[in-house]
Amino acid sequence: MATCETKKIDSNVVGLNYAEEECLGVLPTDPKWYALEPNSYSDFGGELSTASRSPISASRQNKKGAVTDLSAKAGFELDFTHSALNDLLQGLFFADMRKKAEYSVSAVTATGFTVAGNNKIKANDIVLASGFATPSLNKAYTVTNASATEIAVAGVTAKAEKGTVQVVGHSFGAGDLKFVVENKIYAIQSTAKNLTELGLIAGEWIFVGGDQASEQFANVKPFYARVDSVTANKITFDNGTFPDNLTSDNGAGKAIKVFVGTVIKNESDPANIKRRSYTFERTLGKVASTNQDQAEYVSGAIFGEFSFKASQGEFATAELSFTATDSQYKTGTLLSNGKLTSAKGESAFNTAVDMRAMRLSLVDKTKTVSAPLFAYLTELSLEVNNNLSENKALGVLGAMDVSAGNFEVKGSTTAYFATTEAQQAVRNYSDVGLSAIFAKENIGFLFDIPLLGLGGGQNSVEKDNPITTALEIQGAENKNGYTLMYVTYPYLPTVAM
Repeated sequence: MATCETKKIDSNVVGLNYAEEECLGVLPTDPKWYALEPNSYSDFGGELSTASRSPISASRQNKKGAVTDLSAKAGFELDFTHSALNDLLQGLFFADMRKKAEYSVSAVTATGFTVAGNNKIKANDIVLASGFATPSLNKAYTVTNASATEIAVAGVTAKAEKGTVQVVGHSFGAGDLKFVVENKIYAIQSTAKNLTELGLIAGEWIFVGGDQASEQFANVKPFYARVDSVTANKITFDNGTFPDNLTSDNGAGKAIKVFVGTVIKNESDPANIKRRSYTFERTLGKVASTNQDQAEYVSGAIFGEFSFKASQGEFATAELSFTATDSQYKTGTLLSNGKLTSAKGESAFNTAVDMRAMRLSLVDKTKTVSAPLFAYLTELSLEVNNNLSENKALGVLGAMDVSAGNFEVKGSTTAYFATTEAQQAVRNYSDVGLSAIFAKENIGFLFDIPLLGLGGGQNSVEKDNPITTALEIQGAENKNGYTLMYVTYPYLPTVAM
């Protein structure tokens, strides 16, 4: 039998996987590998630098030199889906996710989920069950009772299955939650429920209202809102998707539902700043003659740059770039062999039908709702940069370490011109905020820059076309000590879509 020779490898066989490292350049003993679904690559792998000897010689020829340096990077672009990037975004923000209460389930009983050590999930919390082999179990439930060992819910049957339950909201008792308007400042107020138990922080966005009329305020449509402050019986908002002419609603007879998400933001407290590093594995098919796998690895990779792009009539996309300390090739058993979690194959968010709100508005401390500078935007690009630099050292091929600079958020947007208010905001370098909310299929996410300055502002005037305005965005640290917040919602009601 003839031995086949490998003449080429097609790009369609290439795969991309990653694992979080224990420390820079070092994987844990039993790493967890996760697959990604990139659309394209940029600057992936190691770029070698060489130098030739060039002595003074009558022959006027160079001598063979050597490899003198290595610069390693990992860059790729992919569609933005609900959960594919959530783990990696912790690396971008140099911070841990701020999750609501979550517990592993060891069994399903006729009355609920068996857990251990529960001291956070309480009666009337809304929990999302996930990871169970029986698909019908994976949904949202309202907790009827909770103890240290059981999360009691209705509508389950005994199953010897494991999974997780995570708090995604709370269902308030009838008439317990009120919508309050005080001098154009919006808030919700409770009587019985301690609102600090929701685990919210200043700057976090929530969704208020359920799918049933009995779960919504009578005179206030369900809304997304940003938390300004939280006390035991009151949550005050400083931004949201509601009009600015609302009046109070006492919620009489209504069992209002509130939904919460998982937060990642750049932290100001050094105790909460955490640098993560990763190893990336890009598989390169098999060697035909030996049937061995081959791959290239980029290790000691720190998340340096991130770009989120939303253009009209397209999927929202993300570009990621990592600065690394080393790169290598391997033929044989892949590092991810037997340890890889496949990509979920989630659908991407469509900018035409999945965008719930995109607001660019002046910051007004005297009221919750500020009028947007534009009614419609045609595109948005957010760019986050950790300003990384390689640390070179004698005796090291590649980088010894990677240093981070300031967490910088920039961007650009184009909008349909209506008034000169935006140009005036540029001229005055006014305080402006930007939020972008996407939701579909009972899940969602948002990016929020509470404080930014605007640049640009030139109008584009073309015959037979509407006037558009191009703006540059420069984020800044806001009153709560961060520049950018990302919130991902594991579960939202259909009315939030």
